[in-house]
Amino acid sequence: MGGIANPLLLQHWDALWESTGGRHTRLYDMFNVEYVLAEDGVTLSEGKFEPALDAPGPLAVYRNLTALPRAWVVYAAVSAPDLPAALEAIRQPDFDPEQSVVLTAPGDEPPALPAELVASAAAPGGDAATVTAYGGNRLAFDVEAAAPGVLVISEVWYPGWRAAVNGKAADVWAANGGLRAVAVPAGSSTVELVFRPLPWRIGIGAALVGLIGLAALLWIEGGRPERGADSSTNISFATAATSILPGWAYPQIGTRRFLLADQSVSIKVGLYYTVAPNWRRPRSLDL
Repeated sequence: MGGIANPLLLQHWDALWESTGGRHTRLYDMFNVEYVLAEDGVTLSEGKFEPALDAPGPLAVYRNLTALPRAWVVYAAVSAPDLPAALEAIRQPDFDPEQSVVLTAPGDEPPALPAELVASAAAPGGDAATVTAYGGNRLAFDVEAAAPGVLVISEVWYPGWRAAVNGKAADVWAANGGLRAVAVPAGSSTVELVFRPLPWRIGIGAALVGLIGLAALLWIEGGRPERGADSSTNISFATAATSILPGWAYPQIGTRRFLLADQSVSIKVGLYYTVAPNWRRPRSLDL
């Protein structure tokens, strides 16, 4: 046997992690790892790590002095057609994730970069990215950029993330083989990312269609009086209920009305409903 495979491990993230070369490299810093745990006696890069806590026992905590923040702005970018090409680009000795970014996009074509972003651009400075919201499905940042640039976010890229810059939809690129990136304009801007994958939206739409169909079924079934029933009795019932329970909705089918309230609709194992006197007897609909 060749070991244990983790089905929850993203392939592009695993490839990026293996490409960093270890915690002594500059690529390791783009993961926003500010502290590491190491056994006593382990040699760490001098000038990169300093002791933060030497607790009793064989372990100690070290601070990474060169760790990059959760998000930062770069002003130089190159595009790569796929993940292997992106990983090859970041492994070059002159690549610095704090100064430039390698971008890839879903599909067969590399992303079209803004004209202002060129590989030789120097960082003008004066930029800042402040986290204003941080959750599993939503991130938000206040960004200050001295020129048009790219906001690199130290979070795992995955299909389904959508971005808005100052309220307008923007592309979410894969940065440096597995992080997220969004183009930002010069000056102040607000960047928001939300996780809304297409399968999730299809599921929500299907659920809404199902609820509408169920409501229509109840409407039709509840609006059919029994033979010989006096429809005026049903109208009087709804009219009286309106005065008793103001504010409730009373949908109308032709000239007949029926009450929709907590007392008339309940959901348990199946769906049970009751209607006004002289209407159909209570029925059950298995969901």
